[in-house]
Amino acid sequence: MEMIFYALIGLVFLYIFCKIIKIPLKILYALMKNAIIGFVFIIFANFIAGIFNITAIEITPLNAVLTGIFGLPWIILLFFIQ
Repeated sequence: MEMIFYALIGLVFLYIFCKIIKIPLKILYALMKNAIIGFVFIIFANFIAGIFNITAIEITPLNAVLTGIFGLPWIILLFFIQ
């Protein structure tokens, strides 16, 4: 529950930051959508990794966005990096 709270706070700060530097909302929504998808995908991957006793991936905003953009190859790369 705490992770979801921090993810929402991060999305609010991202929205405010983009409004300040005048990034178009279409780009912002695409970035936020990718971050949410990546966040959910990392949580699912960590759940599956826990079943097989593999080290979990750290959930950061950068990991969430890049996972949302690159998908499964990025998740596999993160597991190999750790």
